[in-house]
Amino acid sequence: MKNATDIITSAGHLLGALRITAFRPVDDDRTDGFFDVLLPGLGLEVNNFRRRELNGVVTITVPTRPRQVGDKWVEYPLLRFISTKARREFEAAVDLAFIEYFGGQPARPANLDALVAAE
Repeated sequence: MKNATDIITSAGHLLGALRITAFRPVDDDRTDGFFDVLLPGLGLEVNNFRRRELNGVVTITVPTRPRQVGDKWVEYPLLRFISTKARREFEAAVDLAFIEYFGGQPARPANLDALVAAE
């Protein structure tokens, strides 16, 4: 089992070019905001990841699309990680990208409330 440092190092090698291209904060107790990720090595930008931090634990949710199943609307993920390891490495790379995006600040910007109010 890899420790957190190994995962971050691995993520840096695999996804080092990953960049956050936009962050849209929201005023919601379930979500900090939505963000877009650029993977230049693949020529791919993926929009509308959701980020949430609760009790110091950050959760990243992949973009979803609503589908009607019977009488209900259900959110289906548009992307799927092929393993838990892949998900952890992606999340570690996203955390590093957030630090870069917010100019060396922690992944959750201290001024999140001000960002939300400015929207």
